[in-house]
Amino acid sequence: MIRLDGKSFKELGLILLPDHQNPVLPPTEDKTINTPGKHGLYSFPAEFGPRNFNIPVLIDKDSRLGVQQIVRNLTAFLLDSYGRPRKIELRFDYEPEKYYTVRFSGQADISRFRWLGNFNLTFVADDPYAYAPSTAYDQEPVQYDSGVQYDSGVMYQNYNTFNWLYSRYYFGNYNHSHFSTKPKITIQGAVINPRVTNLKTGKSIYLPSLSNASDVLEVDFNKYTVMKNNQNSFDEYRGDFFFFEPGEIQLLFEGKPIVQETTWGSETVTFDSPYLLGSTDTKLGPLVTVDWEHKFM
Repeated sequence: MIRLDGKSFKELGLILLPDHQNPVLPPTEDKTINTPGKHGLYSFPAEFGPRNFNIPVLIDKDSRLGVQQIVRNLTAFLLDSYGRPRKIELRFDYEPEKYYTVRFSGQADISRFRWLGNFNLTFVADDPYAYAPSTAYDQEPVQYDSGVQYDSGVMYQNYNTFNWLYSRYYFGNYNHSHFSTKPKITIQGAVINPRVTNLKTGKSIYLPSLSNASDVLEVDFNKYTVMKNNQNSFDEYRGDFFFFEPGEIQLLFEGKPIVQETTWGSETVTFDSPYLLGSTDTKLGPLVTVDWEHKFM
């Protein structure tokens, strides 16, 4: 089964025919140069072009009008309100956790016979990679005293959100893919001189301070943007936009979070040093979210 934006082909009024095309790899874009006096060509690192999909489908209704109604509904689904092909999430049942971002491309010539309509849907993924959520390969938590031996290979789940309560906070995840990927880090709350270091590569990024509990800082490593309260703060950062390499992900968050207690009696108490807190059970510090996805070719 193939799904488009979560919809099955049956929901779209279509019958999926055999032999859809999902290529092993997209075509390469080879870069070579001919050097006089040298046999052959000198090649530069190749890159992949867009990935193309071809999906044959059939419409089987009780009238020609019924066939045309499905065609109209499908075109409305594939296009945006301005009549342009829109981005759609494409998933295959043999890899349901992965998705491609595609748009309709080319043309769809339909062969009509009475109440039948037969044509090919062609899609292109300008980004040829497939993606899966960071939590897609999490294992079920192992209970204490369940007989599992230490260092047996069982991994912690990829938790992506935490409360920043200390001047140094270690964050760990695991990239199950063979390819590097880029995160998006969001900090909501007050923190002075935040710095994030990828301990695996040694690269760090220094970020602008947040002075209010309502402040939000968004750092998109894929788009190379730094947004503070929806305002461009790119000129306030220093350092490197790093990747998450395959395998273990180890980050170190450093800074001075402004940690707040909700209420003590009738007063709200603010601690400018997290070490004064005796318990971390309450959500008191800045909320940090590390969004990222596994990447597959």
